[in-house]
Amino acid sequence: MLEIWCKDLRTLRFRFESVNSALAFSHSLQGHSCFLKGDYFAYHNHEVFPGAPNGWDIFDWKKEFFERQGVHKRYWRLVTKVNHQYEQCRSYPNQFIVPKAVKDGSTFFPVFSKD
Repeated sequence: MLEIWCKDLRTLRFRFESVNSALAFSHSLQGHSCFLKGDYFAYHNHEVFPGAPNGWDIFDWKKEFFERQGVHKRYWRLVTKVNHQYEQCRSYPNQFIVPKAVKDGSTFFPVFSKD
């Protein structure tokens, strides 16, 4: 018997008449489901964004949050000075969307999430 546990928590069970048929099925399944490193889209995609040296240059905070996600400007605002040159935290972005009640000069880094 061959048992396969899937990512979505399903379990598939296959019964075979012989070990050889189970091995043949297993090898065939593995050949169709396991790819080499170079087979993934990320390794083949070489899209170029002219004039944009990195991803943050093509990301527009106002469009993303206030337009696309529909975050209401009445309660949230864009802060651009807290981490402007990445001096507070190099791994955080240089801008944040924060609650309107947060005062300029606050030293904490908020995390924004929308349910």
